Amino acid sequence: MQDGRPQESIEQLDKAGQLAAGDRAGLAIRDKSNLVLGTTLFESGDFERAEQSLDRVGFEGPFSNQALLWAGWAEASAEHYDRALVPWNILVDREPTDVAVQEAMLAAPHAYASLNLHGRAALMYGRALELFSHQIERVDASIGSIREGRFLNALIREETRQDKDWVIRLRSLPDAPETYYLMELMASHDFQTALQNYLDLEDLRSKLVAWQTSFDAFDDIIRLRGQNYEPLLPGIDAQFRELDSRIRLRLEQREHLGERLQAMLTAPRPDYLATAEERIVGERIALLEKQLGDSDSPESLALRQRAARLRGALTWRLETEYHERLTAAHVHLIELNAHVEALNRQYDAFVRARQAATHSYVGYDAQIERLRERVGDALQRVDIVMARQGHMIETVAINQLKARRERLVAQQTQARYASPFRSCSRRLSWSAAPRIATSRR
Repeated sequence: MQDGRPQESIEQLDKAGQLAAGDRAGLAIRDKSNLVLGTTLFESGDFERAEQSLDRVGFEGPFSNQALLWAGWAEASAEHYDRALVPWNILVDREPTDVAVQEAMLAAPHAYASLNLHGRAALMYGRALELFSHQIERVDASIGSIREGRFLNALIREETRQDKDWVIRLRSLPDAPETYYLMELMASHDFQTALQNYLDLEDLRSKLVAWQTSFDAFDDIIRLRGQNYEPLLPGIDAQFRELDSRIRLRLEQREHLGERLQAMLTAPRPDYLATAEERIVGERIALLEKQLGDSDSPESLALRQRAARLRGALTWRLETEYHERLTAAHVHLIELNAHVEALNRQYDAFVRARQAATHSYVGYDAQIERLRERVGDALQRVDIVMARQGHMIETVAINQLKARRERLVAQQTQARYASPFRSCSRRLSWSAAPRIATSRR
């Protein structure tokens, strides 16, 4: 059609208009094709074929109102006014904000007047005048509501994001008069793109506001942690220092013991492996020998001999059990190593816990303050961009509403002066009806 081949385009539209579609997408293609084909044939003067194509448009759907309007005009152009009233009377009972419905409100009484049913025509002109007056008030209310910022608030409602048909349902919201006449605008690609940008900005703004609240929560957490740990840490540190000194002493003793055992592998020292009881016995024998001194009395000699036998028995025991005791000492040393490793792990865990306790509330003030400033700056920028984007959306909506208001005022004038309208209503209605270019879009 755009290449100047209307006959071929009509054939393709006729094929598409007779598709045996069962899904919503196929039905939409079929209805749109029949609507474009019907308006094309209507403008070319082929009213009969135009009526056939328009009759194939579904009775319910996004293109039904336009199809009913053009079907009526096809009959009226052939001066079949009684047949034109059938689709127009169906149309006048539909959503009054629709352009096709408003056009039918003027076309139907014109058809009645053409059939010399002037009383019925007068009643319908009065009904149309009342409807247009009411709709002008609604448009004014919509413009005022948009200027007060309610339009943007209605667009960002949470329920509208969860419903895929929110653009259609938005018109039925009781507190959203600003959306009555904006269905076509809100369904357009440019508006949806601008709206999605605005919604993205709103989401970003919500996150920034939530982050600002989180900073206050972090401050509370840090304050509470400080109140919890600061009274406890001094006592814990004192106990830890005492425990740390004892651990270091035991570790030094263990190292000294290990060095001794290692040296005893090359230089045996049985006395190092004596038990506590054997050491006590040895010390008591040494004390007796010291007390006996060098006396030559028979009793002293006898006691020295007994002490020597006891020392010899003790020495014999240490010498003969040396290897078994050395082996056992190494086994115990290995077992001690396991306990030392566990002790070191506990020590390291305590040090980490102690550091974590301090780090959980110390050193965050500067970081949080920097983040709070960054979020505040970002929130200011987002608010500025949102204001610009919202103003652009509101300006586009208000401009469209003003255009609709001018159209309604013109239709109101036509309905008010019905008599002169009878001679020119056909021409005015054709000029007011949606043109073929709009339907093709």
